[in-house]
Amino acid sequence: MPMLTDTTGPAEAVITVHLSVIALVMVSAVVSDIRSRHVGDLHWAAMVAVGVPAVSISTLESAGAATAVCYAAGCCLMSAYMLSERISGGLAVPVVIASAAAFAAPSAFGLPGAQACSSALFTVFFFAGLHQTGLIAGGADAKCLMSLTMVLPEYPSVGGLPLTSYPSVLPPAMAVLALALLMTLVWGIRIPAANISAGYFGRGMATSVSVPVHSADPVRQWPVERLSPSGIVRCAPSADEASSIIEELRSAGVENVRVTPVVPFIAPIALALAVILVIGLPIA
Repeated sequence: MPMLTDTTGPAEAVITVHLSVIALVMVSAVVSDIRSRHVGDLHWAAMVAVGVPAVSISTLESAGAATAVCYAAGCCLMSAYMLSERISGGLAVPVVIASAAAFAAPSAFGLPGAQACSSALFTVFFFAGLHQTGLIAGGADAKCLMSLTMVLPEYPSVGGLPLTSYPSVLPPAMAVLALALLMTLVWGIRIPAANISAGYFGRGMATSVSVPVHSADPVRQWPVERLSPSGIVRCAPSADEASSIIEELRSAGVENVRVTPVVPFIAPIALALAVILVIGLPIA
């Protein structure tokens, strides 16, 4: 089912506004993430508020009203779960189930456009699962990828893009995640390089560096060491405990602590999105 394809007139204007809002939201999110390592939910609310209706309008034209309603309902329910603090615990279960049912309905009833809805269902729940299991630590990172899934369920073929090609079966958000992770790994080479330069070849040399406790920043650096009755012990990096751990170390007069630098992951996500939308992803 073609979504967000080349059109003329009002539909073309909808696509232009849709992609422009995505670009503006991502730029704002990158600035916020770099400055404070925090990205407010207003970014993702704005993205889905414009993007989901745009995709639903395109779906209405290409696949009919039933599929468009199912897609919009699935996205609205998932957005509510993603953005509302009130929808958690037991209350989240029926909302998530209803969202999945809405996405799955076109396939169940043989409606046109079922493939795109099924793709959105798999991808958005995949990202939610990665966050729940801790494989995507940042809530904003997961919300960004989930939002991109809902507003770009398929590659938007507009303006002669991509410059190369893009595999139509691959949801854009999945390609964005893969490329962003690759970019992050390249950026992360500086950590083992710093340890080699300092002559450190021990545990965690690829993921952590030693910094003075007095200058440690709990927003940008999460400790992988903490105080215990037996002395300094290893610990998992945690955004929730970073401040208290650093304060304990300072109070105890500890001079240095190993930390893992917090990568502003929204930046590589935004860069990966730009690369994929403009250049494409020429893979088999």
